[in-house]
Amino acid sequence: MWGPGLIVDWLCSLVEIAALLVMVRLRSNVSSRLSLAVWVVTNVLMQLVTPQVMIWCDNAIGYSYAIWYGSWIVFNALALWAIVFLHRLAGISASRLTRYISACFFALTFVQIAGYVDRVVVETNLLSSAYRYLVVAVNCSVLPAVFVEFWKYHRDKGAV
Repeated sequence: MWGPGLIVDWLCSLVEIAALLVMVRLRSNVSSRLSLAVWVVTNVLMQLVTPQVMIWCDNAIGYSYAIWYGSWIVFNALALWAIVFLHRLAGISASRLTRYISACFFALTFVQIAGYVDRVVVETNLLSSAYRYLVVAVNCSVLPAVFVEFWKYHRDKGAV
């Protein structure tokens, strides 16, 4: 259950939580804080429900791929909606980090759809290795983006 991908995802989430706390403490860009909060909450929730989704998949013979891929598609789509909703509610425009995080959620949704099509519709299973690494790579790619955005924002403010 605790494979390398899950461990890396949890480590990335812990660092992202720390970065979010620093951004809140130093009053960084509101858009960046909102989108990073959505990113962190979504990823932690997905990591917490993964064991339950695996149980459902084991018990739902014939529907396991629909449950697996469908679960993550729903999470990613809801996260994208939450980012848009929160920005409209706050009346703010999207920061560079928000655009990047939104692109990551979109990419993850696309990877999930492609994985489902590959496994269930086309039945080739050609993307299984790519799927496994792309999800972790996209999840971990947010970390450098957070630090670059954080540094640029505070450099411009004179805080770094």
